[in-house]
Amino acid sequence: MPLVFKNTRGIFFVLFFEFVFSQQIKIGAEVFLEKKNDLIKNKKIALVCNSASFVSSYKKNIYQIFLEKKTDIEFILTPEHGFNLQFVAGEKFENQIDSTTKIPIISLYGNNFSSLKKNIEKIDVVIFDLQDVGSRYFTFISTMKNVMEICCELNKTFIVLDRPNPLGLEIVEGFMLEDSLKSFIGTFEIPIRHGLTVGEIANMVVEKKIISNSQKLNLIVIQCENLKRNFIWNELNLIWKPPSPNMISDTTAFVYNGTCLFEGTNISEGRGTKFPFQIIGAKWIDGKKLLNELSKYNLDGVKFSEIKFLPISNEKSKHPKYENENCEGIFLEITNFKKFESIKTTIAILCAIQNFFPNDLKFDENFFDKLAGTKKLREAILSNENFEKICLIWQNDCQKFLSQRKRFLIYE
Repeated sequence: MPLVFKNTRGIFFVLFFEFVFSQQIKIGAEVFLEKKNDLIKNKKIALVCNSASFVSSYKKNIYQIFLEKKTDIEFILTPEHGFNLQFVAGEKFENQIDSTTKIPIISLYGNNFSSLKKNIEKIDVVIFDLQDVGSRYFTFISTMKNVMEICCELNKTFIVLDRPNPLGLEIVEGFMLEDSLKSFIGTFEIPIRHGLTVGEIANMVVEKKIISNSQKLNLIVIQCENLKRNFIWNELNLIWKPPSPNMISDTTAFVYNGTCLFEGTNISEGRGTKFPFQIIGAKWIDGKKLLNELSKYNLDGVKFSEIKFLPISNEKSKHPKYENENCEGIFLEITNFKKFESIKTTIAILCAIQNFFPNDLKFDENFFDKLAGTKKLREAILSNENFEKICLIWQNDCQKFLSQRKRFLIYE
């Protein structure tokens, strides 16, 4: 029987139920291995994965498991950063060969369609198993769409081994992507925090006809078992494996959802430090002033502290902003993951910096607007628009999206 207690208002809460329930969650890869392996019997396979395609119950990568099961893997398709995350953000890389198995590892980052088509023509099934982080600008979902498009054209089966969204599936936040700002860091007209799994996004690609002749695609989504929309990563009893070099924890994924916007400014987003995306600052920022200003904003689920830092070039971040220069700023500590609003928090920081350092803050207009999905955010900040008013701009769009996405959803 689950443990319960009664609070002062007389409402009973179940303390242990969701914890026990979450223990039973199985990701799509586990479900596939246990129940759906016949889908690839006597088939030639291409596997879209990287080192974060980890199956906790097996304590192994999906690639290793397939090899042990003698699956006919013709080649690996790997996204931005490479299979072993040896490439930094935005770094193009060439095809490689697994030194142990001699299986080709083909780059999906910067490779052209005609080259990929020649490879995919040789196989029967593409299996997609990447851990997304729940942000529109994380490039794995754009990668998935590109591969789906080729599979549709070549009449190949596309199987998605679904995984939880670390940020949960309830909350959506941020501006919708405007059509004129579509790019590889934003290919879907969804909010920045979209509240979807990759399996649900794959459903959306087909249902909304985002790719040509999408209805002809043989799409199979292997869903997670017992996953609920209100679950976030730290409730799932899963092992975190970084899906990109600087995505060091699920906490990073939560803050990145907002603070990635600083990539489009002359403010350091913490690359080249031990806490990328949790440290925000610059050599021209007074950390104490910024901290005092942020205390005026009513932000839930986050605590700020003043910090001094020195960005250095390393294997995860080559030549970060303000490399080897002393910087000041703030450190973000999440105190309540369910209440923390990453976009709202980031906008508060931008407004505070604009208030105190208007002559120093600079935007890379094109890049920032692509990340935000709109030019409205940048223009509102530069116009010293009220913080609360800025945060209201996306509310109607998010409400419409919540209604529209219902037909793509897998989980309750």
